[in-house]
Amino acid sequence: MKKFVLLIGLIVLCWSCNTTTEKFSDLGGEFTLKGEIDGRTYGTLALEIYEDGGFEEMFSGEFVDGIFELQAEIESPGMYYLKINDVDGYVPIFLEASEIQMDLKIDSARFAETKISGSEMHNAYENFSEQIKSFDETDNEIYQVYYKSGKEQDNQEYLDIADSLWEENRQAKIEFMANILKEDGDNVAAAYLINRNSYLFELDKLEEIVDHIDPSIETASDVKKLKDRLAVLKRVDIGQPIVDFSMQDTAGNDIQLSDLTGNGFLLVDFWASWCGPCRAENPNIVAVYEDYKDKGFDVFGVSLDKDREKWIQAIYDDELDWNHVSDLVGWQNKAASLYGVRSIPHSILVDPEGIIIAKNLRGEELRKKVEELLNQ
Repeated sequence: MKKFVLLIGLIVLCWSCNTTTEKFSDLGGEFTLKGEIDGRTYGTLALEIYEDGGFEEMFSGEFVDGIFELQAEIESPGMYYLKINDVDGYVPIFLEASEIQMDLKIDSARFAETKISGSEMHNAYENFSEQIKSFDETDNEIYQVYYKSGKEQDNQEYLDIADSLWEENRQAKIEFMANILKEDGDNVAAAYLINRNSYLFELDKLEEIVDHIDPSIETASDVKKLKDRLAVLKRVDIGQPIVDFSMQDTAGNDIQLSDLTGNGFLLVDFWASWCGPCRAENPNIVAVYEDYKDKGFDVFGVSLDKDREKWIQAIYDDELDWNHVSDLVGWQNKAASLYGVRSIPHSILVDPEGIIIAKNLRGEELRKKVEELLNQ
Protein backbone atom coordinates (compact mmCIF):
# COMPACT_ATOMS: atom_id res chain seq x y z
CA MET A 1 0.00 0.00 0.00
CA LYS A 2 2.84 2.42 0.84
CA LYS A 3 4.25 1.88 -2.63
CA PHE A 4 1.15 3.33 -4.30
CA VAL A 5 0.78 6.20 -1.83
CA LEU A 6 4.39 7.21 -2.53
CA LEU A 7 3.89 6.83 -6.30
CA ILE A 8 0.85 9.11 -6.32
CA GLY A 9 2.63 11.68 -4.17
CA LEU A 10 5.66 11.78 -6.44
CA ILE A 11 3.46 12.16 -9.54
CA VAL A 12 1.66 15.18 -8.11
CA LEU A 13 4.92 16.72 -6.84
CA CYS A 14 6.65 16.36 -10.22
CA TRP A 15 3.68 17.63 -12.24
CA SER A 16 3.16 20.69 -10.07
CA CYS A 17 6.64 21.77 -11.23
CA ASN A 18 5.87 21.32 -14.94
CA THR A 19 2.54 22.98 -15.65
CA THR A 20 3.79 26.41 -16.74
CA THR A 21 2.96 27.25 -20.35
CA GLU A 22 2.87 30.43 -22.41
CA LYS A 23 0.02 32.84 -21.80
CA PHE A 24 -2.72 33.12 -24.42
CA SER A 25 -4.75 36.31 -24.23
CA ASP A 26 -5.74 36.67 -27.91
CA LEU A 27 -8.56 34.21 -28.36
CA GLY A 28 -10.06 34.76 -31.78
CA GLY A 29 -8.55 35.09 -35.21
CA GLU A 30 -7.60 33.26 -38.36
CA PHE A 31 -5.89 29.91 -38.36
CA THR A 32 -4.04 28.28 -41.24
CA LEU A 33 -3.78 24.52 -41.16
CA LYS A 34 -1.32 23.06 -43.65
CA GLY A 35 -0.82 19.34 -44.00
CA GLU A 36 0.89 16.51 -45.81
CA ILE A 37 -0.65 13.04 -45.99
CA ASP A 38 1.42 9.92 -46.52
CA GLY A 39 -0.86 7.14 -47.75
CA ARG A 40 -3.48 9.15 -49.64
CA THR A 41 -3.18 11.17 -52.85
CA TYR A 42 -6.47 13.04 -53.08
CA GLY A 43 -9.78 13.25 -51.27
CA THR A 44 -11.77 15.37 -48.85
CA LEU A 45 -11.26 16.26 -45.22
CA ALA A 46 -13.15 18.11 -42.53
CA LEU A 47 -12.60 19.68 -39.13
CA GLU A 48 -15.42 18.76 -36.77
CA ILE A 49 -16.36 19.52 -33.19
CA TYR A 50 -17.94 17.09 -30.75
CA GLU A 51 -21.16 18.42 -29.23
CA ASP A 52 -24.10 16.74 -27.49
CA GLY A 53 -22.91 13.22 -28.21
CA GLY A 54 -22.16 13.70 -31.91
CA PHE A 55 -19.76 15.27 -34.41
CA GLU A 56 -20.61 18.47 -36.29
CA GLU A 57 -18.64 19.63 -39.32
CA MET A 58 -17.25 23.18 -39.05
CA PHE A 59 -14.68 23.43 -41.87
CA SER A 60 -13.92 21.28 -44.90
CA GLY A 61 -11.62 21.09 -47.88
CA GLU A 62 -9.76 18.86 -50.33
CA PHE A 63 -6.23 17.53 -50.62
CA VAL A 64 -4.34 16.95 -53.85
CA ASP A 65 -1.08 15.01 -54.12
CA GLY A 66 -1.39 14.50 -50.38
CA ILE A 67 -1.25 18.26 -49.67
CA PHE A 68 -3.95 20.42 -48.07
CA GLU A 69 -4.40 23.88 -46.62
CA LEU A 70 -7.36 25.20 -44.64
CA GLN A 71 -7.89 28.81 -43.58
CA ALA A 72 -10.77 30.04 -41.44
CA GLU A 73 -11.76 32.20 -38.49
CA ILE A 74 -12.31 30.83 -34.99
CA GLU A 75 -13.72 32.69 -31.98
CA SER A 76 -11.35 31.04 -29.53
CA PRO A 77 -8.93 28.11 -29.27
CA GLY A 78 -10.67 24.78 -28.96
CA MET A 79 -10.61 21.07 -29.68
CA TYR A 80 -11.41 19.97 -33.23
CA TYR A 81 -11.26 16.57 -34.90
CA LEU A 82 -9.80 16.02 -38.34
CA LYS A 83 -11.73 13.52 -40.45
CA ILE A 84 -10.56 12.21 -43.84
CA ASN A 85 -12.94 10.44 -46.19
CA ASP A 86 -12.58 6.62 -46.17
CA VAL A 87 -10.21 6.67 -43.17
CA ASP A 88 -11.40 5.27 -39.83
CA GLY A 89 -11.25 7.48 -36.77
CA TYR A 90 -10.40 11.10 -36.06
CA VAL A 91 -7.24 13.07 -35.26
CA PRO A 92 -7.73 15.51 -32.37
CA ILE A 93 -6.14 18.92 -32.82
CA PHE A 94 -6.36 21.94 -30.53
CA LEU A 95 -6.77 24.86 -32.93
CA GLU A 96 -5.74 28.43 -32.24
CA ALA A 97 -5.20 31.51 -34.38
CA SER A 98 -1.80 30.58 -35.80
CA GLU A 99 -0.16 28.73 -38.67
CA ILE A 100 -0.25 25.01 -37.87
CA GLN A 101 1.45 22.13 -39.65
CA MET A 102 -0.01 18.62 -39.57
CA ASP A 103 1.80 15.59 -41.02
CA LEU A 104 -0.22 12.40 -41.24
CA LYS A 105 0.61 8.82 -42.13
CA ILE A 106 -2.24 6.51 -43.12
CA ASP A 107 -1.82 2.74 -43.07
CA SER A 108 -4.61 1.00 -44.97
CA ALA A 109 -7.76 2.71 -43.67
CA ARG A 110 -6.39 3.93 -40.33
CA PHE A 111 -4.31 6.81 -39.01
CA ALA A 112 -0.91 5.35 -38.16
CA GLU A 113 1.14 8.41 -37.26
CA THR A 114 0.45 12.08 -36.56
CA LYS A 115 2.73 15.06 -36.02
CA ILE A 116 1.36 18.53 -35.22
CA SER A 117 3.40 21.70 -34.80
CA GLY A 118 2.72 25.43 -34.65
CA SER A 119 0.01 25.41 -31.96
CA GLU A 120 1.21 26.14 -28.43
CA MET A 121 -2.25 25.23 -27.19
CA HIS A 122 -2.03 21.82 -28.82
CA ASN A 123 1.36 21.32 -27.18
CA ALA A 124 -0.15 22.19 -23.81
CA TYR A 125 -3.08 19.84 -24.42
CA GLU A 126 -0.75 16.95 -25.32
CA ASN A 127 1.46 17.67 -22.29
CA PHE A 128 -1.47 17.67 -19.86
CA SER A 129 -3.04 14.61 -21.49
CA GLU A 130 0.19 12.63 -21.22
CA GLN A 131 0.49 13.47 -17.55
CA ILE A 132 -3.13 12.57 -16.83
CA LYS A 133 -2.52 9.14 -18.42
CA SER A 134 -0.25 8.29 -15.50
CA PHE A 135 -3.24 8.36 -13.18
CA ASP A 136 -4.92 5.76 -15.38
CA GLU A 137 -1.76 3.66 -15.27
CA THR A 138 -1.79 3.85 -11.48
CA ASP A 139 -5.43 2.74 -11.47
CA ASN A 140 -4.45 -0.26 -13.59
CA GLU A 141 -1.62 -1.16 -11.18
CA ILE A 142 -4.05 -1.02 -8.27
CA TYR A 143 -6.44 -3.25 -10.17
CA GLN A 144 -3.78 -5.83 -11.00
CA VAL A 145 -2.11 -5.93 -7.58
CA TYR A 146 -5.04 -5.61 -5.21
CA TYR A 147 -8.49 -5.72 -6.78
CA LYS A 148 -7.94 -8.65 -9.15
CA SER A 149 -6.19 -10.68 -6.45
CA GLY A 150 -8.87 -9.77 -3.95
CA LYS A 151 -11.60 -10.99 -6.27
CA GLU A 152 -9.79 -14.21 -7.13
CA GLN A 153 -8.99 -15.01 -3.48
CA ASP A 154 -12.19 -13.56 -2.01
CA ASN A 155 -9.92 -11.36 0.10
CA GLN A 156 -11.89 -8.40 1.48
CA GLU A 157 -8.75 -6.77 2.87
CA TYR A 158 -7.26 -6.50 -0.63
CA LEU A 159 -10.55 -5.14 -1.99
CA ASP A 160 -10.64 -2.48 0.75
CA ILE A 161 -7.05 -1.50 -0.04
CA ALA A 162 -7.94 -1.19 -3.73
CA ASP A 163 -10.91 1.06 -2.93
CA SER A 164 -8.76 3.24 -0.68
CA LEU A 165 -5.98 3.58 -3.26
CA TRP A 166 -8.42 4.28 -6.08
CA GLU A 167 -9.98 7.09 -4.07
CA GLU A 168 -6.56 8.51 -3.24
CA ASN A 169 -5.57 8.41 -6.91
CA ARG A 170 -8.86 10.04 -7.93
CA GLN A 171 -8.30 12.89 -5.48
CA ALA A 172 -4.72 13.32 -6.74
CA LYS A 173 -6.02 13.55 -10.31
CA ILE A 174 -8.59 16.15 -9.27
CA GLU A 175 -5.96 18.25 -7.49
CA PHE A 176 -3.58 18.02 -10.43
CA MET A 177 -6.17 19.32 -12.90
CA ALA A 178 -7.38 22.01 -10.49
CA ASN A 179 -3.84 23.26 -9.92
CA ILE A 180 -3.25 23.76 -13.65
CA LEU A 181 -5.78 26.60 -13.83
CA LYS A 182 -4.81 27.94 -10.42
CA GLU A 183 -1.26 28.42 -11.67
CA ASP A 184 -2.12 29.28 -15.28
CA GLY A 185 -5.57 30.85 -15.26
CA ASP A 186 -5.68 31.80 -18.95
CA ASN A 187 -4.81 28.38 -20.35
CA VAL A 188 -7.71 27.32 -22.58
CA ALA A 189 -6.28 23.80 -23.03
CA ALA A 190 -6.48 23.31 -19.26
CA ALA A 191 -10.08 24.54 -19.27
CA TYR A 192 -10.88 22.00 -21.99
CA LEU A 193 -9.40 19.08 -20.03
CA ILE A 194 -11.18 20.10 -16.84
CA ASN A 195 -14.46 20.44 -18.72
CA ARG A 196 -13.95 16.99 -20.26
CA ASN A 197 -13.37 15.56 -16.77
CA SER A 198 -15.88 17.77 -14.97
CA TYR A 199 -17.84 14.74 -13.73
CA LEU A 200 -15.00 14.26 -11.22
CA PHE A 201 -15.53 17.63 -9.54
CA GLU A 202 -17.94 18.38 -6.74
CA LEU A 203 -19.55 21.82 -6.55
CA ASP A 204 -17.06 23.39 -4.13
CA LYS A 205 -13.99 22.27 -6.09
CA LEU A 206 -15.45 23.34 -9.44
CA GLU A 207 -16.37 26.74 -7.98
CA GLU A 208 -12.80 27.12 -6.75
CA ILE A 209 -11.48 26.32 -10.22
CA VAL A 210 -13.82 28.72 -12.00
CA ASP A 211 -12.80 31.50 -9.59
CA HIS A 212 -9.22 31.15 -10.84
CA ILE A 213 -10.07 31.47 -14.53
CA ASP A 214 -8.58 34.62 -16.02
CA PRO A 215 -11.15 37.09 -17.46
CA SER A 216 -9.19 37.10 -20.74
CA ILE A 217 -10.52 33.62 -21.64
CA GLU A 218 -14.12 34.00 -20.41
CA THR A 219 -15.44 33.80 -23.98
CA ALA A 220 -13.75 30.46 -24.69
CA SER A 221 -16.24 27.68 -25.35
CA ASP A 222 -14.90 25.35 -22.66
CA VAL A 223 -14.89 28.12 -20.06
CA LYS A 224 -18.53 28.86 -20.86
CA LYS A 225 -19.33 25.15 -20.47
CA LEU A 226 -17.60 25.02 -17.09
CA LYS A 227 -19.62 28.01 -15.90
CA ASP A 228 -22.82 26.46 -17.24
CA ARG A 229 -22.06 23.25 -15.36
CA LEU A 230 -21.34 25.19 -12.19
CA ALA A 231 -24.73 26.87 -12.49
CA VAL A 232 -26.44 23.47 -12.91
CA LEU A 233 -24.67 21.98 -9.88
CA LYS A 234 -25.69 24.99 -7.77
CA ARG A 235 -29.30 24.63 -8.91
CA VAL A 236 -29.46 20.97 -7.83
CA ASP A 237 -27.23 21.15 -4.76
CA ILE A 238 -28.26 19.74 -1.37
CA GLY A 239 -30.81 22.08 0.16
CA GLN A 240 -32.32 23.10 -3.18
CA PRO A 241 -35.82 22.17 -4.38
CA ILE A 242 -36.11 19.56 -7.11
CA VAL A 243 -36.06 20.62 -10.74
CA ASP A 244 -39.23 19.05 -12.07
CA PHE A 245 -39.44 16.98 -15.25
CA SER A 246 -41.80 14.57 -16.97
CA MET A 247 -40.83 11.43 -18.89
CA GLN A 248 -42.46 8.26 -20.18
CA ASP A 249 -42.45 4.98 -18.28
CA THR A 250 -42.13 1.49 -19.80
CA ALA A 251 -45.79 1.58 -20.88
CA GLY A 252 -45.52 4.98 -22.55
CA ASN A 253 -47.28 6.89 -19.77
CA ASP A 254 -45.95 10.28 -18.65
CA ILE A 255 -44.71 10.42 -15.06
CA GLN A 256 -43.83 13.73 -13.42
CA LEU A 257 -41.20 13.81 -10.70
CA SER A 258 -43.22 16.19 -8.53
CA ASP A 259 -46.18 13.77 -8.56
CA LEU A 260 -44.03 11.25 -6.66
CA THR A 261 -42.97 13.64 -3.90
CA GLY A 262 -44.96 14.71 -0.87
CA ASN A 263 -45.69 11.35 0.75
CA GLY A 264 -42.25 10.38 1.99
CA PHE A 265 -38.60 10.20 1.01
CA LEU A 266 -37.81 9.54 -2.63
CA LEU A 267 -34.57 8.25 -4.13
CA VAL A 268 -34.17 9.41 -7.74
CA ASP A 269 -31.78 6.87 -9.23
CA PHE A 270 -29.98 7.58 -12.53
CA TRP A 271 -28.77 4.30 -14.02
CA ALA A 272 -28.67 2.17 -17.21
CA SER A 273 -28.85 -1.49 -18.14
CA TRP A 274 -25.33 -1.31 -19.66
CA CYS A 275 -23.78 0.24 -16.54
CA GLY A 276 -21.91 -2.42 -14.53
CA PRO A 277 -21.59 -0.39 -11.29
CA CYS A 278 -25.30 0.47 -11.52
CA ARG A 279 -26.30 -3.17 -11.82
CA ALA A 280 -23.97 -4.05 -8.93
CA GLU A 281 -25.64 -1.42 -6.73
CA ASN A 282 -29.20 -2.44 -7.64
CA PRO A 283 -29.42 -5.27 -5.05
CA ASN A 284 -28.56 -2.77 -2.30
CA ILE A 285 -31.33 -0.40 -3.41
CA VAL A 286 -33.78 -3.31 -3.69
CA ALA A 287 -32.98 -4.43 -0.14
CA VAL A 288 -33.54 -0.95 1.30
CA TYR A 289 -36.71 -0.51 -0.76
CA GLU A 290 -38.17 -3.81 0.44
CA ASP A 291 -37.48 -2.96 4.06
CA TYR A 292 -38.83 0.61 3.98
CA LYS A 293 -41.33 0.89 1.11
CA ASP A 294 -44.25 0.68 3.54
CA LYS A 295 -42.69 3.17 5.94
CA GLY A 296 -42.28 6.17 3.65
CA PHE A 297 -39.46 5.35 1.21
CA ASP A 298 -39.78 5.11 -2.57
CA VAL A 299 -37.47 4.92 -5.60
CA PHE A 300 -37.79 6.53 -9.02
CA GLY A 301 -35.54 5.06 -11.73
CA VAL A 302 -34.31 7.30 -14.57
CA SER A 303 -32.53 5.26 -17.23
CA LEU A 304 -29.86 6.49 -19.63
CA ASP A 305 -30.54 3.57 -21.94
CA LYS A 306 -31.08 3.71 -25.69
CA ASP A 307 -32.31 0.15 -26.17
CA ARG A 308 -35.86 -0.21 -24.87
CA GLU A 309 -35.78 -4.01 -24.66
CA LYS A 310 -32.51 -4.11 -22.71
CA TRP A 311 -33.84 -1.45 -20.34
CA ILE A 312 -37.02 -3.38 -19.58
CA GLN A 313 -35.15 -6.69 -19.32
CA ALA A 314 -32.76 -5.21 -16.75
CA ILE A 315 -35.69 -3.94 -14.67
CA TYR A 316 -37.14 -7.46 -14.71
CA ASP A 317 -33.83 -9.25 -14.07
CA ASP A 318 -32.84 -7.00 -11.16
CA GLU A 319 -36.38 -7.02 -9.69
CA LEU A 320 -36.65 -3.23 -9.58
CA ASP A 321 -40.24 -2.93 -8.44
CA TRP A 322 -40.73 0.84 -8.61
CA ASN A 323 -41.51 3.56 -11.18
CA HIS A 324 -39.13 3.78 -14.13
CA VAL A 325 -38.79 6.33 -16.93
CA SER A 326 -36.47 6.96 -19.87
CA ASP A 327 -36.43 9.01 -23.06
CA LEU A 328 -34.07 6.38 -24.56
CA VAL A 329 -31.47 8.86 -25.79
CA GLY A 330 -28.56 7.76 -23.61
CA TRP A 331 -26.36 10.49 -22.17
CA GLN A 332 -28.58 13.15 -23.74
CA ASN A 333 -31.35 12.19 -21.30
CA LYS A 334 -33.32 15.32 -20.45
CA ALA A 335 -33.43 14.70 -16.71
CA ALA A 336 -29.73 13.86 -16.58
CA SER A 337 -28.98 17.23 -18.22
CA LEU A 338 -31.16 19.06 -15.71
CA TYR A 339 -29.32 17.42 -12.81
CA GLY A 340 -25.81 17.64 -14.25
CA VAL A 341 -25.39 13.86 -14.40
CA ARG A 342 -22.19 12.91 -16.22
CA SER A 343 -21.45 9.59 -14.55
CA ILE A 344 -23.66 6.81 -13.25
CA PRO A 345 -24.80 5.46 -10.89
CA HIS A 346 -25.94 8.85 -9.62
CA SER A 347 -28.76 9.49 -7.18
CA ILE A 348 -30.45 12.22 -5.18
CA LEU A 349 -32.55 11.76 -2.06
CA VAL A 350 -35.59 14.02 -1.82
CA ASP A 351 -37.60 14.81 1.32
CA PRO A 352 -41.44 15.06 1.47
CA GLU A 353 -41.23 18.82 0.73
CA GLY A 354 -39.36 18.18 -2.51
CA ILE A 355 -35.98 19.35 -1.17
CA ILE A 356 -32.76 17.56 -2.09
CA ILE A 357 -31.22 16.31 1.16
CA ALA A 358 -28.46 13.94 0.01
CA LYS A 359 -26.61 12.71 -3.07
CA ASN A 360 -25.03 9.47 -4.19
CA LEU A 361 -25.74 7.39 -1.10
CA ARG A 362 -24.86 3.77 -1.77
CA GLY A 363 -24.79 0.48 0.07
CA GLU A 364 -24.84 0.85 3.85
CA GLU A 365 -24.77 4.65 3.59
CA LEU A 366 -28.19 4.61 1.92
CA ARG A 367 -29.63 2.20 4.46
CA LYS A 368 -28.33 4.18 7.43
CA LYS A 369 -29.67 7.47 6.05
CA VAL A 370 -33.14 6.08 5.28
CA GLU A 371 -33.29 4.37 8.67
CA GLU A 372 -32.28 7.63 10.39
CA LEU A 373 -34.89 9.68 8.50
CA LEU A 374 -37.76 7.27 9.08
CA ASN A 375 -37.00 6.69 12.75
CA GLN A 376 -37.04 10.37 13.68
